[in-house]
Amino acid sequence: MEWQKLINNVPADFANQGSLQLVAPGETIATWESKSAAIRNNWQNFLGYPPFTPFKPKYLEGEWEESDIYKGRTVYIQTEPDYFEKTYLLIPKKLKPKNAAVLVFYYDVDTMIGEDRGGKHFMNTPNRFFARELVKRGFVVQVMRWFYQGFGNEYLDGVARINKLYPNLKGLGKIAFDANRVLDYLTSLPYVDTNAIGAMGHSLGGKMALYATAFDQRIKATVVSELGIGLSYCNWDAPWYLGAEIKEPGFDLDNHQILGLIAPRPLLLIAGDFADNNQSWYYINAAKKVYALFGREDYIGLYNHHSGHDPEKKAMDLGYTWLQHYLQIKGKMI
Repeated sequence: MEWQKLINNVPADFANQGSLQLVAPGETIATWESKSAAIRNNWQNFLGYPPFTPFKPKYLEGEWEESDIYKGRTVYIQTEPDYFEKTYLLIPKKLKPKNAAVLVFYYDVDTMIGEDRGGKHFMNTPNRFFARELVKRGFVVQVMRWFYQGFGNEYLDGVARINKLYPNLKGLGKIAFDANRVLDYLTSLPYVDTNAIGAMGHSLGGKMALYATAFDQRIKATVVSELGIGLSYCNWDAPWYLGAEIKEPGFDLDNHQILGLIAPRPLLLIAGDFADNNQSWYYINAAKKVYALFGREDYIGLYNHHSGHDPEKKAMDLGYTWLQHYLQIKGKMI
């Protein structure tokens, strides 16, 4: 199929994995699973754990609202003992008994649903209206905002709160934990096919989607756009992501390992020559070695639209097609 050719079009100069190594010669699925367990443990210890036992969250559901293409409602989901995070749920007009669903990540819910609802970061850029486009294609969609949006007007207001309450928990560690709680809600909906749940995000939202996928097997297929896949590519050292430790000598974790933890679930990286570029192929190629162990080398790919950081329509249509193929068409085959 034409779209599959686009995501496997590796430039000749980047058809290798550079210095990134995941799979040793003679590696098998069994040896990889043992190695990946150690990688997961190392990452989890670095990201940290909430200082409370995981719980079954409570939900506060708003009234249904009618749109031209969907029904929607605000849903607050308990992510901490005393805190409920804001999400927005969209369901298609023609709801089936069981529907594929996508968890979409971004700063706030507004941009992803294409409506200025008073959030802090609405951008009237239709190529970022991921949730609106996905629900038009028949997906149930839940938008999860970046949790720092709930505290103050500046990034560092949220950082100060988390550092005070959860000093051993990295920002993306909390995102992964919170996404688990949101998925608890999404998978509880009777009209959601729990075997066909995806994730999608752009920029900061791409980082959120990547880590949510790595640490929750319920996510079966993922699209991330312009997140900057390598830890050296952009501001992963910011205190709301991973922190300054990643710049210290001897730090040996990087996101090719996160991609390895996602294997063999389908993942598409969309680049624009801003946060991600052709060098991002090194990360994809390293992870492909893991995917190849499962006979699914084509389940991970990269498409570079070369148009900068803002999502490009053709690229995002490719992302929607990716999710439709692996969730709505193949579904339980994954």
